[in-house]
Amino acid sequence: MELENESVFKDIIYDILEDLEDTIKEEDSEFKQGKLLAYNEILSNMQRRLKGYDLKALKLDFDIDEKILKNKIVRLDKEDYNF
Repeated sequence: MELENESVFKDIIYDILEDLEDTIKEEDSEFKQGKLLAYNEILSNMQRRLKGYDLKALKLDFDIDEKILKNKIVRLDKEDYNF
């Protein structure tokens, strides 16, 4: 399937992923954990809604949980966040 305005989506996704990488590098805090959970929700929803399109071309062809929730820098307590 071809995505209308694909370049706009790519730009938005690039910005989100760049901000995510910056957040991963931040010192651990509750605020950082909240931001990471928000990125997880945003990117999961984008992957789900765009699954009929070329996720690789959109740079969304990765395991979000592996990148965010299992990051060694991040300590998320799943009991606190009801995962």
